[in-house]
Amino acid sequence: MDMVYHLATVTLVAACGEDASFGLPGVSSVLRYEQPAININGRTWLCAHLTLQDQIMSSRWCSRAWTYQEGLFARRRLYFTETEVYFECNTICTQEGTAYDLHLLDDVYGYTNLHHGGLCADYHGCLDDHIQEVSQRKLTYESDVLNVMGGIFRSFSSMPFPIRHFWGVPIDRNEWITRSFWMSSWAIPDETRRVAEAQEPGYFDAVFADTLLWRLRDASHRREGFPSWSWAGWVSPLRGYDAWAIQIRGLTMGVKVLLQSKDGTWKRISEEVVSEIDTANASGTVPYSHILRIETWVVQVTFKYLPDNDFKGLYDLGGTTISKAVYYLVLPMTDIDSSPEHQRIGYWPLIPTIAVTGNDELHRELCEETFDFLLFSPVAFCGLVVRKVGNVSERLGYLNIEPFVVKREGPSESEPTWEYRKSEKRFTDYLPMAMKTIMLG
Repeated sequence: MDMVYHLATVTLVAACGEDASFGLPGVSSVLRYEQPAININGRTWLCAHLTLQDQIMSSRWCSRAWTYQEGLFARRRLYFTETEVYFECNTICTQEGTAYDLHLLDDVYGYTNLHHGGLCADYHGCLDDHIQEVSQRKLTYESDVLNVMGGIFRSFSSMPFPIRHFWGVPIDRNEWITRSFWMSSWAIPDETRRVAEAQEPGYFDAVFADTLLWRLRDASHRREGFPSWSWAGWVSPLRGYDAWAIQIRGLTMGVKVLLQSKDGTWKRISEEVVSEIDTANASGTVPYSHILRIETWVVQVTFKYLPDNDFKGLYDLGGTTISKAVYYLVLPMTDIDSSPEHQRIGYWPLIPTIAVTGNDELHRELCEETFDFLLFSPVAFCGLVVRKVGNVSERLGYLNIEPFVVKREGPSESEPTWEYRKSEKRFTDYLPMAMKTIMLG
């Protein structure tokens, strides 16, 4: 579908109505809203319609996952709305009801291009951006979650420095998330550096492990037929801005990721394996199962249920807040304060991927059992909490290593002090950490 829309002279978009039978206002039998006008002293004044962005963003067309590729890959788009027709290309946007001198580009260049310039822009954003956008849209059939991105995946995999995927999770390093997220030139690998990195042992293990650290906007439930380690395995939008906690300050060397082939053998992820997956994705077949064998650093953690905590503010990751956390890893931080009378307690909130209620079996497990925390590098700032389900583990949630709150326990005559700040200590400084093999499905 990517090439169909990209090679089309113009793409007609029915940005109105609830279904395909609504028709095109002004062309079919569907009438358009009359533009309000008033005559004052011989001069006619017209009431301007809503902007294209306002009309498109509220349309049924914009809410559907399948239509995202239409707007992204089409070079010229003619939007039919209930008020007027809009034309948008990869440079400008104009509308039927307002006349512009197209030679005065400065006057029209500021119009919002909803799809970031299509294929004509530099990599038209990063793959992560498009995954996040599609995850927020509606599907008639949940099983189509990766099919609706087929053209996007194909486009990125065919670039000079391809970004390929496995079950929707990017395998190759995405330079552009580094540029947009940190705006630091030192963190952007040039072409020579990327080629050199890709030849290092453990490169693909590290990059793929990093991209497993995605975050959902809200705790959710599983999407049948997809692995828990993929965002596609959950019916919830990815978070904006910081949905991918990429460890860009150097590769997380040491972790090993192995994939299980159809004959039951295990292969460590490599350029050969990734190329095989990319070829198979194009044909609609997957040569490997959805089970990952990950050899990484693991910490055993337990949680306390604190529904009535009075922590002010919400857990903040990258400028956006998460709903109030109620499950916490709680540890004494005795070596921070030399005074035994002022012991500090660290609190690390679990950000659950799966929705939990106060009376289900998972709630009982969280209150009573021990879980594996997967850390893909000894110096990483976050990792995954998994739970055992049968013979494999599934993703349970996300945990930062630095404490959210440090509570100072003072003398009995004074109230405890809540310090909302980062600490130099991490919970891995207090709990044993060891290399372990995890089967993640």
